[in-house]
Amino acid sequence: MSVNGAFTSSASGMNAQSRALEAIGVNVANVTTNGYKRTDINFETMVSRTWSSLTGGDVAPSGSIHSDMGGVRPNSYSRISEQGQVSGTGGDMDLALNGRGFFVYNTDVGGGGAELYGRDGAFGAGLGDPLTVTNPDGSTFTTNESYLVDGNGYFVQGWRANPDGSFPTDAGSLQSIRLDPYAYPMDGQATTEAALSLNLPAAADVGSVDAFAMDIFDSAGDTRTVELQFTKSDANIWDMNINGASGDTVTFAPSTPLTFDALGALTSAPQFTVGIAHAGGSASNFVLDIGEFSQFSEPLTERDYTRDGFPPGELKAVHFDADGVMHGRFSNGQGQSLYRLGIANVPNPDGLRMLSGNVFTLSEESGDVSVGVAGEGGLAAVNPEALELSNVELADEFTRMIMTQRAYSSSATVFKTVDEMLQTASQLKR
Repeated sequence: MSVNGAFTSSASGMNAQSRALEAIGVNVANVTTNGYKRTDINFETMVSRTWSSLTGGDVAPSGSIHSDMGGVRPNSYSRISEQGQVSGTGGDMDLALNGRGFFVYNTDVGGGGAELYGRDGAFGAGLGDPLTVTNPDGSTFTTNESYLVDGNGYFVQGWRANPDGSFPTDAGSLQSIRLDPYAYPMDGQATTEAALSLNLPAAADVGSVDAFAMDIFDSAGDTRTVELQFTKSDANIWDMNINGASGDTVTFAPSTPLTFDALGALTSAPQFTVGIAHAGGSASNFVLDIGEFSQFSEPLTERDYTRDGFPPGELKAVHFDADGVMHGRFSNGQGQSLYRLGIANVPNPDGLRMLSGNVFTLSEESGDVSVGVAGEGGLAAVNPEALELSNVELADEFTRMIMTQRAYSSSATVFKTVDEMLQTASQLKR
């Protein structure tokens, strides 16, 4: 290699170390960026020319092979497959993936935009299209749909639950996850079963009347009050009547009285079938279980009352589980599975192409993506209320920075020395 060629190798050394320092600076700057994946710089030797002085053929060759070293070339390696530490946050919409896979995003709310992937699960609510809502009194107002989005405003993708609570699994059914309560109207559910444990006073006089009021839900999901009226007709015998509100028509069977043995245990029918036609058009039809009735000396006493059914409800909050299922909590105390996250599986995660905003897109090196669910097929589990931190180790970056600085200074020294040698050579002609 000539003296002039030495400029090339030392200059390439300085350029390569500058590239390495740039990568180190970006890594350090993103040490607190959730889900950030560091970039490492590795170096490769460049050869400008190779020639051979071998003689003697293949049997007994002699001589040597010579190469002119042309310098060094930097190559970037993204460490996307290396997971960062998972740290709890307590946020209902903070999610971390513990294992292989990526969250799936779309740049368009309708799913027609670019599909992107990422590990930063610091999600929030983003606005969607305008929405007209009708109040119970018939009046309307305008608001906006709300969706689960990442920090860039990209829409997180998942599968909406089927009516039976199951989920689709095909990639074509992925959609943006809605958060606004107007997407999940929950109708009330009528009471079909009720159970009452009650004590009737054994010392009550014949002809005395006691009553107990209990609440049920009608076919419209509205709360109704039903009164059970007990009239003592003889020793250990009570006539029971069931009354609704004014205008209600009540039927029940059997119409036989309640009878008790000498120990206060119920000996008559333990269940009644009740039908009520409410004023206004709704109805109630349920089975009333009184098998735990007793007749002791204490006053009329309620021990326990349970019934199914619930009123209409409105979505109040959401939370995720380890399977990536988003559950809704409603104002009526009910819960419901709403969505399940889609988790992207990439054959070569380190081959993904980095984009601004801590997201990735596919490349020829990454391979084609497939979408599955958390915890299945080798994919990551979801850690709710947690975030994955950057996989940058500051101690390692500072060590590389010191080595890079020394290598750069050494290449600069070589460059300066070659320059001095050329100046000396130019002066020989004088």
